[in-house]
Amino acid sequence: MNEGPCVKEGAEIMPDFTFIDKTLGYALKQKRINIRQFINLKQKISRMSNVIFDIPFDFAVRLKGSSGLELNDVRACIGRNARQVKKAQDLGITRLRISLENAACPESYLPWSKVLAEADVLAEADKLQMKISVGCLDLAGYSTAERAFFQELVNKSGIESVVIHDWSSKLDALDTYRRLWELKQVMTCNLEYEGKNFLGLATGNVLGAVRSGINAVSTSLGGIGDFPAFEEVVMSMSRLLKIPVTVPRDIAVICKEILECMGLGIPRTKPVIGSNIFAHESGIHVDGIIKKSELYEPFAPDEVGLYRKIVIGKHSGRGAIEQKVKELNMSIKPSNVTLLLERARMLAIKQKAALDDKQLEQLVKEVGGGC
Repeated sequence: MNEGPCVKEGAEIMPDFTFIDKTLGYALKQKRINIRQFINLKQKISRMSNVIFDIPFDFAVRLKGSSGLELNDVRACIGRNARQVKKAQDLGITRLRISLENAACPESYLPWSKVLAEADVLAEADKLQMKISVGCLDLAGYSTAERAFFQELVNKSGIESVVIHDWSSKLDALDTYRRLWELKQVMTCNLEYEGKNFLGLATGNVLGAVRSGINAVSTSLGGIGDFPAFEEVVMSMSRLLKIPVTVPRDIAVICKEILECMGLGIPRTKPVIGSNIFAHESGIHVDGIIKKSELYEPFAPDEVGLYRKIVIGKHSGRGAIEQKVKELNMSIKPSNVTLLLERARMLAIKQKAALDDKQLEQLVKEVGGGC
């Protein structure tokens, strides 16, 4: 296998880099949002980055006549049905994602001998000058013959991009990088990458895809639907790959609002957007955070719309308790700090959880607050 080029830090990114949003399509299929909510949430997501929204065709039909709806960034997902192509155009949709896979089993693709026989859907879309994306290649299992056959189909059908899947999540980031780099050397159209997170490698695999030169990747907010999490991908591209993408300063707030609208919560320790990712308890650790936070935190809380929390628990130290008392706009006699710390630790051990603010306020009053 060709090892590909040497990867340099600060890899360049194409100016038209696009995130393919899977959040809203998943929510529609799961009946977590209606069309009115779709329009509202679409606007929120659009403000965060350059996005194309993949929407099931049945729901795309229901968008007709919706006021205030921009369709240039909506891509209707259809199967091998030429009639749906014309209907999509009538709706004002110019982007299509055409799946040439077996509808009954998405991971079982048509025998290649049948692809051209059923390519009338591609011919119709090309005739109507639609922007065509096709999902048909499995990154973990394609052969050289299949790749060449599909390239022939690309040349004949005016396909703008090919969606490369790793639905089985069999690959790691290095495999993803190498295989996609190889494909880019021989495919004459744009490539998109769409992976899943079954093995917890989705974010790393997306970064491998980006390093290979892919300029469109599928993500979802919070990683719902087992797609790579948008917030993890965009932050990793910015901080790890040094690519000049914009990380919205209120990304945690936006994700929370959107997911709550779908009836979904965010785990408190969810990378980038979890409410407790900046919670610190250990004594030495808290002392370091207070003195030089960048040694412990990869980015500042306010960069994503969160804030730092000092948590008082069984591992807390004197510095943490003093800092927390200040945050609560309370005061305590220096001679009582040790007693307060002891009682806070005992309570944390007893309840097997850190203290909340009300519990600490009560303890301050009990041991004797005030200077």
